[in-house]
Amino acid sequence: MRTPSSPRSAVPSPAPSAPAHRSWPRSSGSERSLARHARAEVEDRARAVGVRAAVPLGLCLLPSFLVLGIVPLAVSLAATITH
Repeated sequence: MRTPSSPRSAVPSPAPSAPAHRSWPRSSGSERSLARHARAEVEDRARAVGVRAAVPLGLCLLPSFLVLGIVPLAVSLAATITH
């Protein structure tokens, strides 16, 4: 037994979309130079963040490492040696 195929929708298909790319005018050498300079400046600032972040992290993590790791070890060794 053959079943009838489903009827096609009466809704029209959407209009074709705009092209995926646009042809932008070519940039001049000075624009490319400015873009390159701006990109280099941003990269320099990004590198500096890592250097600037190391100092506060070191000032916070080093004392906590000493208090939580080294001091108990030293106290334990001192207690073992004196007994």
